Amino acid sequence: MLSFPGGKFESIDTDTDEDVIKTAVKREVLEEVGLDLIDPVKYVTSSFFQDTKTNQNVVNVVYYCKLEKTKVEVKANPREVPEYYWLTVDEILEKENCPPWLIKYLKGIKEIIHEQ
Repeated sequence: MLSFPGGKFESIDTDTDEDVIKTAVKREVLEEVGLDLIDPVKYVTSSFFQDTKTNQNVVNVVYYCKLEKTKVEVKANPREVPEYYWLTVDEILEKENCPPWLIKYLKGIKEIIHEQ
């Protein structure tokens, strides 16, 4: 199944002057795929659901980052990312293993891309 890098807030995410969500986004991307995002991250959408495996309430917040200044050298963490693909939005939407929630998020990202 295709998915974006993601994770949970950690106490370290409050140690900067930046927005805690943006700090967590940047940290998770760095931990999972090795990209140290220096370009701005932009809010796309959010949703709330209950994790069926843990029964925990989850707030899913999606951000987008257009890579212009960030060094694009993926170093995927094998514990968290067993396989990765560098795809365009349209290429992802064409994949049969693209889950419905990812399609929803990508449509929001496409709107941001067209606004730029």
